[in-house]
Amino acid sequence: EGYSPRIGYPFCGGGRYDYLLGMFGVDAPSTGFAIEVERLHDALSREDGEREVKRPKVLVASAQDNFLDIMSVASWLRRKGIVAQHFLGEFSLEEAKTYARRMAMDFLLIIISMEEEMDLIDLKKDLIQRVAPEEMERLMEDQLKTVSVRYRGEGNDT
Repeated sequence: EGYSPRIGYPFCGGGRYDYLLGMFGVDAPSTGFAIEVERLHDALSREDGEREVKRPKVLVASAQDNFLDIMSVASWLRRKGIVAQHFLGEFSLEEAKTYARRMAMDFLLIIISMEEEMDLIDLKKDLIQRVAPEEMERLMEDQLKTVSVRYRGEGNDT
């Protein structure tokens, strides 16, 4: 996925398509990507001095190092307008928190079980909440509402 610091959502994405060329008679590994022109235009058309909406930044990790769960949650957060980065590999809680702070994240989300619970860590307050997936969704949506209200309150109507 491709991002710009001027917008809080991806403007392009891609991946591996190893079997695609085989459908056309050429068996070769391949990659590809697509650019969403309207989103790219949004990023490029913003003036340098234009204020950006400060969106919550979340580092997503999994206690079981489950790549698919991490990618699924990070993608969901991005679709909601939240900046999300995934953290893969084995780690201690302190290692993950240190990395998240170094990357200027607001939250660390550790997936314990997609069906049952997640740990949401507010890195500014150093507060850990164990929440169900539905509760995590509500908390993240509340964060976006808070950002939106704060932004509108600064006298900018965009």
